[in-house]
Amino acid sequence: MGLIDCFDTEQYLQSRGVKYETEGQDVKSGWVGVKCMFCNDHAFHLGINLSDSKFRRNKIHCWICGKRGDVRDLIQEVDKALDKARVYTILREFQDRSLALLQPSTDRIIRDYSSSRSVLPEEATKNFLPIFHDFLTRRRYDLNDVEKKYDLYCCMNGVYAFRLIIPVYMEGRILTFTTRDVTGQLEPTYKSQPTDRAIIDAKRCLYNVDRARGDVGVVLEGCLDVWRIGDNAVGTFGTEYTQEQVRILCKKFRKLYILFDDEDTAQGKARQLAWDCCSVIPKVEVLRIRGKKDPDSLTEDEAGWIRKELFGR
Repeated sequence: MGLIDCFDTEQYLQSRGVKYETEGQDVKSGWVGVKCMFCNDHAFHLGINLSDSKFRRNKIHCWICGKRGDVRDLIQEVDKALDKARVYTILREFQDRSLALLQPSTDRIIRDYSSSRSVLPEEATKNFLPIFHDFLTRRRYDLNDVEKKYDLYCCMNGVYAFRLIIPVYMEGRILTFTTRDVTGQLEPTYKSQPTDRAIIDAKRCLYNVDRARGDVGVVLEGCLDVWRIGDNAVGTFGTEYTQEQVRILCKKFRKLYILFDDEDTAQGKARQLAWDCCSVIPKVEVLRIRGKKDPDSLTEDEAGWIRKELFGR
């Protein structure tokens, strides 16, 4: 996002004592209106776009004299700043980092496949052999439950042999997938679909976000961590996260808990994620479960207690 897109127009107008209106007969929804300084305007006919998706943020347009431009023109007129360097100094002074997080990514690569099912590997099947049952049983999951809830598949041959296939859904559509080794011998343990084959790369998605209801959520590292906590839990596919994931979190939640693994590196990443989200999300809290390697190692009673504490159920 550029300086213009993240310019806090209302804060700027307030600092300069410029009166403005956010609603009224002369103010279009998603815009603010000021008295046009480019013509003899006695109302609030100069509109500045703040949230109308049809136009770029901070575009200006006077409905009387027809003046068009952006907030740089407004700054030049209000501050009498004829020097471009002065204009850009003011633009930088009134930057709002949270606006960048709420704007969609401009470099998001989306491939249009005719069928979501085609995203999955050809070898993917619902015929789970005992090795997959045994893996999930050792981790205290019931295959029938998690297979149905998270639409799991498996592979017995190909590049994903002996791996659970975990589809990544957003807005009801499979966008990509990740996989989990069930033998304990394959590297890496998690292996995601290559970026050039995905509709959207996994690191630009949040795992399980479609099952998050309400505005309170908990973000974890891995898919199995998410399964342990259940609905309202989302995953970032590791401690390394992207700004796309931060944007989704900021749009989705008003209260966010971050529950990464109990080791110093992961906790450092959790605090960094909290910092990136706290300018938009009113309440962000980092949680740490001492003595537990990761949330997946919680017993059902422990996970149930956490769910009750976080979500009240």
